[in-house]
Amino acid sequence: MKKLLQVLVVAMMMASLVACSNNDAKPQPTTTPVPTETAEPETTETPEVQPSVEATLESALPEVMAAVYSTFKPEELPMLMQTEVTAENAESFIGTNEVDFKEGLASEPAMSSIPHSVVLLRMNEGADIEATKELIREKIDPRKWVCVGVERDEVIIESQGDLIIVIIDDDTSAEEAHRFDRAKTLQTNFLNLQ
Repeated sequence: MKKLLQVLVVAMMMASLVACSNNDAKPQPTTTPVPTETAEPETTETPEVQPSVEATLESALPEVMAAVYSTFKPEELPMLMQTEVTAENAESFIGTNEVDFKEGLASEPAMSSIPHSVVLLRMNEGADIEATKELIREKIDPRKWVCVGVERDEVIIESQGDLIIVIIDDDTSAEEAHRFDRAKTLQTNFLNLQ
C-alpha cells in the first residue's frame, strides 16, 4: 500500500513539473470569429481568414474583435477560440460577475497554458464605464492560466464609446524586450477604431 502511495505521489509531482515547464512550441495560427445565433454561450473555432479592418465601434463584436487582431499574421498568434461572455461566465474572463453589460466576447487560446486574453464588452446605455474599468482592474486574475500570466499592472483596460476592451498578453516566444508588444498593438488597433 505504501509503495502504491509513493508511486502515485511521484507521478503527481512529475505531472505538475510537466504542466509548469517552459513550452518553446511555436504559436499556432489564429482564426477569425464566426457569429453565433444561439442564446447559450458557445465556443467556436473559426475559419482561418485574415480579419477585415473595416469594423467600427458600432459593429458586431466579432467584427470588432477581427479588427483588433487585423494587423497580425495567423502565425504570430496562438490558436484562438472565441466565447460569448455572459453574466454566468463573466467572472472567468474579467474576474467578476458584478458588471452589467449588454454583450461580451472573449478571445483566448485553445491551449490553456498560454497567457493571452482579449475581452470586449459592450456596456448598457448609461453605464459608468470608468467605474466598470476600475472594478475589472481590481477583480481580474491576470494569472488565471496554469503556471503563467502577467502582473496586474500589465493588464490593459481601455474604452471607446460603449465598448471596453481587456487585454492580457505575454508573448513568451518574443525576446524579453518585446514580450508585451503584441498587447500594445492590440490596444492601438482598438483605439484606432472609429
